[in-house]
Amino acid sequence: MTQHSAPEQAFKTIFESVPGLYLVLTPAFEIVEASNAYLKATMTTRDIIGKNIFDVFPDNPEDPKATGAGNLRASLEMVLESRVADTMAIQKYDIRRPESQGGEFEVRYWRPLNSPVLDSRGNVTYIIHHAEDVTDFVKLQQRKARQINDVERVAEQPFRQIWLPITLCLVIWVADISLPAGIAAGVLYIPFICCSIWHRQSGMPFIFACIATILATASYLFKPASQVDLWVELINRGFTLSSLWLVAVLIYLGKRSEISLHETLERQNLVMRGLSVGILDWNIPTGELYWSAKFKEILGVQDKELLPHYNEFTSRLHPEDRARTLKAISNHLNKQEPYDVEFRLKHADGNYVWIHAKGQAQWDKYGRPQRMVGSADDITWRKQAQIRQERNSAYLEAITNTIIDGLITINARGIIKSFNPAAEKLFGYKAKEVIGKNVKLLMPEPYHGEHDRYLSNYMHTGNAKVIGIGREVTGQRKDGSIFPVELGVNEMRIGKSVIFVGTIRDISERKEAERERREYMQKLEHSNKDLDAFVYVASHDLKSPLRAIDNLSKWLSEDLPNLNAENQERLKKMQGRVRRMERLLDDILEYSRAGRKTDKSPPIDAAMLVAEISEMLDVPEGFEIIADPSLEGIMIPRMPLQQVFHNLVSNSIKHHDRKQGTVRIAVYREGAEFHFTVGDDGPGIPPEYHERVFEMFQTLRPRDEVEGSGMGLALVRKIINRAGGVVTLKSGAGRGAIFSFTWPLTDSQTMREAA
Repeated sequence: MTQHSAPEQAFKTIFESVPGLYLVLTPAFEIVEASNAYLKATMTTRDIIGKNIFDVFPDNPEDPKATGAGNLRASLEMVLESRVADTMAIQKYDIRRPESQGGEFEVRYWRPLNSPVLDSRGNVTYIIHHAEDVTDFVKLQQRKARQINDVERVAEQPFRQIWLPITLCLVIWVADISLPAGIAAGVLYIPFICCSIWHRQSGMPFIFACIATILATASYLFKPASQVDLWVELINRGFTLSSLWLVAVLIYLGKRSEISLHETLERQNLVMRGLSVGILDWNIPTGELYWSAKFKEILGVQDKELLPHYNEFTSRLHPEDRARTLKAISNHLNKQEPYDVEFRLKHADGNYVWIHAKGQAQWDKYGRPQRMVGSADDITWRKQAQIRQERNSAYLEAITNTIIDGLITINARGIIKSFNPAAEKLFGYKAKEVIGKNVKLLMPEPYHGEHDRYLSNYMHTGNAKVIGIGREVTGQRKDGSIFPVELGVNEMRIGKSVIFVGTIRDISERKEAERERREYMQKLEHSNKDLDAFVYVASHDLKSPLRAIDNLSKWLSEDLPNLNAENQERLKKMQGRVRRMERLLDDILEYSRAGRKTDKSPPIDAAMLVAEISEMLDVPEGFEIIADPSLEGIMIPRMPLQQVFHNLVSNSIKHHDRKQGTVRIAVYREGAEFHFTVGDDGPGIPPEYHERVFEMFQTLRPRDEVEGSGMGLALVRKIINRAGGVVTLKSGAGRGAIFSFTWPLTDSQTMREAA
């Protein structure tokens, strides 16, 4: 005997005890394990383990049409090949009884499911064979079909033909004539009554009654006079015919009721087929459940795939809806609460459909539920739309709740419909305090008093002052304080309703910053005026003694022509330094005013400006200033850029180390900026001095060698920075230096291009 470990033995015990009908097969279809429920349903024992399933369960040899074993083998082979589970249709697969019970085959119907068990490499190691015994269901369906066939067969019997009742009536007439007692006719008219009942036409009993009346009268006339007792015959015939006509009337009324019932049933069937909802009819004591054709259509199943039992309904319920739905049914049956519930049922494709069900039960005189009939409407599309709407609403609510600006919606009468958290923070109100109230609650005068009139005027005329435009207004907090806001309002129409969406931004900090900026600019303007005055006065006061020194040096040169060469050189140096000091004072004055002077002269072509600068400068012989063709047609302001180009070109010539040289000026456009370059072929500037050259009073060569104040490039940087541009230097220890700077396009240039 094979020994199993404790976990394996526990699993084996659990598998054998499961309530379902399960077999475990090898790929060779050998049985390796079976549940107890399977053994019981198939009337077998554990002796089948280790045997081939088709040896244990062969086809019924007495049924030449048996296909159960062949269909099962085909399904198992398909599972081995495709490695995918296969659900078989309902199969007739007879089971052999044990020898103790005769060993004969018993008719059974099954619904099998074969599922593969795969190893890590995807190979089939076992097949789980699950079977559901549906014999009772199939037999119930067959019994109903036989009943319907019997009814139809009876309906087509010759008893419904008129010749049979007439023949019986003739027999009755002959018997009545021959019998001495006419009372016998009353008994023989019973077959006539039966024929009247069997015939489908409701008026036929009266026809038969008329025929019987004529025959009864004729039989009286044909009797010999010796056999006729007038009063006895009259009483006999009167009683017989009265009874006959009374029965005919009763049969007629019964047939009319039957026809009316049949029409009602047909009408109900037509209504049920035309309804868009499914119908359930539950026989509570037996558990039998009727599913209408529409309900089966909703679930996507065929007749044989849906068991007519309440358990089939509960097994299809979504696990999350099961407890809630069963509780609703229980409350209706036991507490007679209304049954109106939404739940999900499993569709044939494995998905779930949403059902809206309503129902009504019937109770007996003891209060016990006997029957429950209900309708089921497929609301999957509505639920999906609802889920999408809820998801969109949650998305919009998340955006509304996280947006940093206040967001308020109002209707056409100014009533607040929504109030987001940012608005709560701005105004100090909770949403529940303002929703349903007029939005003018949040406004100080004069907006408070004018808002309703403005809104009404807009609704009638469409004349907007804020809607779709936006403006700066003031708001009023819950504590009464007033603060500036930037308000934007947009109109939104939903159907025939009008909704206004307002965004509110607190601009208190911006207003305060603007106020501080204005004050700062005013102070700066005063400071600049004071600085200009100081620089001007300082320049003027300093230039006066410089002029005096210059004049004295000139007088000495004129009065003392016989000075030796050394003293003559000293006087020249003094005069040069005086001129340098004057230029320095002029450059300081120009630097202080750089970027603050307004140039009202018209724009000039860049190529023409470079040509003018070339004429203004004292360009030594051997030097050339080249204007690149890219400058042509570029319109730029004259005054600030004239100073920039003048300083850069003169700087290149002044610091050149040779008697011949070239200075090239070019430009290109990038976005909303011009990029200018001024390059030379001079000695170049080492990288460690690239920043230093833009500082005030900085020169790379001694001032005795090169005349200059050291303010030229500092002035260039200040002018360019004030205009919003940037100046850079590209050079090395070798030959040449390139000064590059950006200059933004003017607003008028941008507008012309946009036009």
